[in-house]
Amino acid sequence: MAKAFLSRRALAILRTMVECADTARGLDDDYEPEITREGRSCWFGMERIHTRTLDALLYCMAVSRTDDSRDGYERFTLNSTGRQIAARPALAGEVFAALGGGPFTVIDGQVAPIGTPPVVGGGDG
Repeated sequence: MAKAFLSRRALAILRTMVECADTARGLDDDYEPEITREGRSCWFGMERIHTRTLDALLYCMAVSRTDDSRDGYERFTLNSTGRQIAARPALAGEVFAALGGGPFTVIDGQVAPIGTPPVVGGGDG
């Protein structure tokens, strides 16, 4: 059996972010669960997390850095790829593996290449 790309801890954080975002929907539309980082200190809410956990989430594109850097903190929020990885953890390794192979997107839990134009016409032109 292949080793999981993300640790149990990283997956638990992703799933908690999804749950918090879903719970807040409709109650506070401005709320987004976030991971904050100042130097090498990372926090998810009131809980300190290891910087390698955040790095792993960034490597597989599960969280995105926001432009909001109040108080000198970097802020990272859940994105659609992170939601899909929370539902299907093996996707994290597939995303990481696809990073060197050209542009791609994640659709319905699958890595899909971007920009491959369809072939039009017969060929001997």
